[in-house]
Amino acid sequence: MEQSCIHLYYGDGKGKTTAALGALLRAHGAGERGFLCQFFKAGDSSEISVLASLGIPVLHSSPTGKFLWNMTPGEKQDFFRRQADCFSRAREWILSGEYGMAVLDEGLDALQEGIFSEEELL
Repeated sequence: MEQSCIHLYYGDGKGKTTAALGALLRAHGAGERGFLCQFFKAGDSSEISVLASLGIPVLHSSPTGKFLWNMTPGEKQDFFRRQADCFSRAREWILSGEYGMAVLDEGLDALQEGIFSEEELL
């Protein structure tokens, strides 16, 4: 039976993405396929080009560049739809069995915002 392991990095302050990316890089170095899915980020973070150079795929939702509290109701609805689409693609990749590791960066925040349910996440 294949084992699953879930790491949760949550809380205020820095270091969560760095810790998750460290685990992803270690897995990659050990020959495991993995990917990064970023919620609430534009896909232009400095780590993206490094991951791409290593052949590690990255999904992101192309946010508007605004914080949630600055969005109009229409912008927020479109933003949440794009976040949900990103999660759907990540879920497809996870269920494909092609990847041994998935990093859902800001995934718990997306869960908290109702972009997907706890059942969908599990």
